[in-house]
This record gives sequence, C-alpha cells and structure tokens, in this order.
Amino acid sequence: MLGNGRTRTIASFWYTLASLGFVVAGVGLLTKQQWFRPAMVWSAVLSLIAIVLLWDGRTSKTFEKGLLGFAINGLVIIALVIFNWPPTIP
Repeated sequence: MLGNGRTRTIASFWYTLASLGFVVAGVGLLTKQQWFRPAMVWSAVLSLIAIVLLWDGRTSKTFEKGLLGFAINGLVIIALVIFNWPPTIP
C-alpha cells in the first residue's frame, strides 16, 4: 500500500527504536536499575506492534515475516509482567 521504499523506511524506524529500547533496558538490567522492566516491556510491545502493522496478511513464510520475533516478544512480556522475572532488584 505504501510502496516498498516507504515501508522499509517505516520498518527501519520502528525496529531501530525497539532495538535501542532493548539495549537501554539491557544496560538498566545489568546496572540493576528499577526502570529496566518498563523499558523492556515497552520495547517488546513496540516490536510487536511493528510486526503486526507491517505484516502483509498472508500466511505463507510466516517464520520469515516475524513469527519468531512475535513469539520472543510475547515471551519477554510474559516473563516480565506475569512471572515478574527477574525478581525485584535490591
């Protein structure tokens, strides 16, 4: 609908933003900051939104179209929100 060039630009922006969020959240986790959890959850949510919005609606080659990323983001959200992993940082 937007064309390949524009779609790639939008995808690059969203995935770069999500990747930077994951890096920042990882630094927060390693340095035992309390804010790492919301940063990681929002990065996973942003990545999930990008996958859903940029999916072409076809079920062929779903693995190449982000199924693995979708699953990993879902597991990250479940681990952080539902199972409260890792335990509270002192």
